[in-house]
Amino acid sequence: MTDDPIQGPAGARRGLEDDVPPPQPRRWRWGLAFALTGGPLAWFVQLNTNYGLLSQPCYPGPERNIALPDHAQWVWPLTVILYILCLLVALASAFAAWRIYRTARSGDPDGRDSRDCFLGYSGLMLGIGFATIILASLLALLMVPPCAL
Repeated sequence: MTDDPIQGPAGARRGLEDDVPPPQPRRWRWGLAFALTGGPLAWFVQLNTNYGLLSQPCYPGPERNIALPDHAQWVWPLTVILYILCLLVALASAFAAWRIYRTARSGDPDGRDSRDCFLGYSGLMLGIGFATIILASLLALLMVPPCAL
């Protein structure tokens, strides 16, 4: 018998069809999408809501107000609540990415890195990074008057 590149030595199958992983369920793909984009989207929402909520009361005309006017005192607590919600979303995406990374590492008995492992680790770094940025912005909002940001 000759060695065939498809069948291998002595006619045995190489098992290439076993190397292809089965397709992931739809909820896995949505979880992976949330893990990768949750942190950046939370920061995007935090940044734009900050601009949208504080720009009108702080800049009603050509001059900037030093403090929030009396009719707009509701803006500061709402902004703090939105910052906290965005921080929780970024942390939830980091946690989801950590679970994906851990699952991908444990599902690979040979110790090789897979696509899901890479994407889980990337989502973990994005979630932690953007959660840190949102937390720093929240601390700045708590320490500095709202119209001084």
